[in-house]
Amino acid sequence: MSRVTQGDILIDEEQVRAEADKITKSLYFQYIQAETKRLRERMQDYDVGFAGAKTGLKRQFGAFDVFVMTCCTLIGLAIAVRSISIQNLVPGIQSFVPLAFLVAGIPAILVALCYAIFASSIPRSGGDYVFISRGFHPFLGFWASWTKWFGVTIALGFIAYTTAFLFSDSLSLLGVSRGYSPAWNTILTLVVLTICFLVNLTGAKALKWATRLSFVVFIAGGILTTIIGLIYGQTFFLQSVEAKLGDQLVSSILEAGRTIGSGNQFSLAVLLQAAAILFFAYWGLETAIAGSGEVRNPERAIPKGIVAAVIFTTVYYFLYSFSVYHLVPWEFAAGYVSTRPDSSVLDLYAFVLPPYALLFVSFALAISVLSDIFPLMMSVSRIVFAWSFDSMAPRTFTKLNTRGVPSHALVLSYLVAFLAAIECNYTGYFKVLDLATLSMLWTYILVSLSILSVWFEKPLILKKAMFNLRWLNIPVAILAFATCLVLFGEFVLGSRDSFLLFVVWSAVGASVYYWIQRKRLSEKIDMQATFALIPPE
Repeated sequence: MSRVTQGDILIDEEQVRAEADKITKSLYFQYIQAETKRLRERMQDYDVGFAGAKTGLKRQFGAFDVFVMTCCTLIGLAIAVRSISIQNLVPGIQSFVPLAFLVAGIPAILVALCYAIFASSIPRSGGDYVFISRGFHPFLGFWASWTKWFGVTIALGFIAYTTAFLFSDSLSLLGVSRGYSPAWNTILTLVVLTICFLVNLTGAKALKWATRLSFVVFIAGGILTTIIGLIYGQTFFLQSVEAKLGDQLVSSILEAGRTIGSGNQFSLAVLLQAAAILFFAYWGLETAIAGSGEVRNPERAIPKGIVAAVIFTTVYYFLYSFSVYHLVPWEFAAGYVSTRPDSSVLDLYAFVLPPYALLFVSFALAISVLSDIFPLMMSVSRIVFAWSFDSMAPRTFTKLNTRGVPSHALVLSYLVAFLAAIECNYTGYFKVLDLATLSMLWTYILVSLSILSVWFEKPLILKKAMFNLRWLNIPVAILAFATCLVLFGEFVLGSRDSFLLFVVWSAVGASVYYWIQRKRLSEKIDMQATFALIPPE
């Protein structure tokens, strides 16, 4: 014990320190009490940011509709183009393209499982925006959905532009094509986009039948293509091509293909590189989930629909590509694409298909691309609706028409896609699909991380999940995160211009987020409390 004598007074230093600590703690406790009281009084005047007690959306879709909309988004032009263009993109893949599609399906299935888990616990409109903002962090949820909304919405313009070209090709087979002109193609592009907008605006019934009919048509075209490829062999194909092009030209095409593959032997590295590129064919697997607030019994219907759709698509891609290389020698495909980079499977099948069959397959291919627009337009409009419901966008975007459709959010997305469609016709392809792919891969990465975050920080969310992998949740999320991160890196290296645009738009999104947060605080809306709650149904 330390004592100090000061005059006639004996001072115990330790006792003084103890008394001082007591006074300090007492004052600090009083300060905390006063601050807590002040904050409580202040927050009494603050409201949660939700636009209402209910969204007003009607649950009109079932598991089959989720399945169909997911398939419509996944199965399109990619399978017809990538099946053969991959020969030049990844020399050495040869006839192992079907195997590469199966490998590409692995990360797609892992991501689909992550979405299924979240959708069965938080089935709300906005999909991954709600998952990430509630499961991980509000900023990341808005940031990811901001880049995704922009990328996918402008991609809608390009998809409509491509659909117009494909319909023109189908008309040319009938001999009624007007030929290419910017004005004619712009009109056809905008007609296609507007029809898809009106179908969405009309309501769930029209959207269901549009996607179902489209699904039947393009699957019928795919089945016909697959059957033709499996019935006939490479000898028949080469004989048909020689009859039309001549022996010398066919030999030069085959030789060009062998030259492309000569310096590259098939290996695991080649397989993985091809799979990374073919993962593009699984673009948009989560599209239907943005409409979770309109699905009946969503906790069960959405997991069934999305997982079944991804598995179905993987099998479809395998059989389709297997039939292609059963019919067409890989050397011919490689040599043909080297001189005609924009070729598709349809160009090769034109050598063997009779005119009426070629017309149907061409029309089915156009429908497969058109069918992308229906669910994608629904998806992006529901993201805007979810922002608006959380007060992250003007409240006008929560307004529903008489058929229960968020019409203002739909109109906004349509107008942006409309401008993008005009841009595609007059200034060319602006790598819009690359931007959309980057934003989707980034979203997949954050959804996977959100599963890990919820597992450790908010386990009650996972306990609510009707679709729960239990101890497999963590391995699945880690594998989904790792594979998507690798694919994101590969894509960035191959598309740096699009990545720069992605970064710039992300920075704009971050600025918008913090501006909205400050604005809502000044309006006495407690955004922290808003994001701590699951949105009402």
